[in-house]
Amino acid sequence: MGSRILVVDQEEKFLQTLANRLESSGFPVETLPDASEALPVIEGSDLDVLIFGEPDDGANFLGLLWEIKRLRPHVAIIMLTARISSDFAIQAMKLGIYDCLPKPTNITELIERINDAVSRGSK
Repeated sequence: MGSRILVVDQEEKFLQTLANRLESSGFPVETLPDASEALPVIEGSDLDVLIFGEPDDGANFLGLLWEIKRLRPHVAIIMLTARISSDFAIQAMKLGIYDCLPKPTNITELIERINDAVSRGSK
């Protein structure tokens, strides 16, 4: 069985497409359309990887990242974004985000990053 993944993105079509591609590659995937719904799912699950699409509110999103890493320090967080400031990316990396990839992303590259994160013990 592959690593358990939660994908969070506001864009329903992107969310479903990415989930389908990851599932067809052997990963069990859960999806959420709203980052504010992520904490209860994270608290109740043993996730390996959390993939976030565009953050809708920088300050609240950084707070969410902090809370996630507090609850599940070993979960690997990968952010997919088409637009992000370098300051925001630096703050996210300091909070423990594993990687930041362009959106739309190359599925092969994303799968490589997921496998790398899990194999490094970031879970």
